[in-house]
Amino acid sequence: MLPDNLRNRRLPKSKKPSTPLWKGPQVDGVTQSLLGRFLVCRERFRLLVVEGLKPSGGWNHRTGYGDMWHICEEAAASEVRHFDGELSGIDSDVWLTELEDYATELVKRHPLDRDRIEHWYMVCKVQFPEYIRYWMKHPDNVRRTPLLQEEEFNVPYQLPSGRTVLLRGKWDSVDLIKEGKTSGVWLQENKTKGDVNVGALQQQLRFDLQTLFYLIALQKLQEATKGGRLL
Repeated sequence: MLPDNLRNRRLPKSKKPSTPLWKGPQVDGVTQSLLGRFLVCRERFRLLVVEGLKPSGGWNHRTGYGDMWHICEEAAASEVRHFDGELSGIDSDVWLTELEDYATELVKRHPLDRDRIEHWYMVCKVQFPEYIRYWMKHPDNVRRTPLLQEEEFNVPYQLPSGRTVLLRGKWDSVDLIKEGKTSGVWLQENKTKGDVNVGALQQQLRFDLQTLFYLIALQKLQEATKGGRLL
């Protein structure tokens, strides 16, 4: 039985934030992830972006491995301009240092998931240099001129209602091909897959929210720059 001094004690009321954590698409912008959450369930979207409520849980390797990969991409892109044939991006170990630091921080935040984090760290450590070597030799890579790499964007977009919102995200790579049937500006998005089914992937891209979202942002950026050229 509870002591008398606690029996009739009221629990303190949780304080609701005076202002929403997310200030809306006109101020804080909207990402493809936020848009996807909104389309799935508006109430879950509100609880996350307005109230700041989210389920507690450990480290998720499905998204966590992708984060590791992007850490390596950013570090390698800072060393080698689109992997233009030099191996300095691998040999300098800049990407590996960044990956190690990131994995160490993850273990501190999720000590109970240490084994899983270390496992996927090792997978990334082995796979990433092979990925670079493959694309350095790929014929599609020879004809490209890199324009943007691991570039964050914040692009104004006018809705049919007349309201302007901000589209936010990060392009993996935007390249220019000057000659041939495939000439133009191309968007490249890197995805990690355990099983590569070319037909299924090509069909999925026609309805992929992230790819379409990023393409629209890229088109709007081109329209906003002088002569339709990327800044």
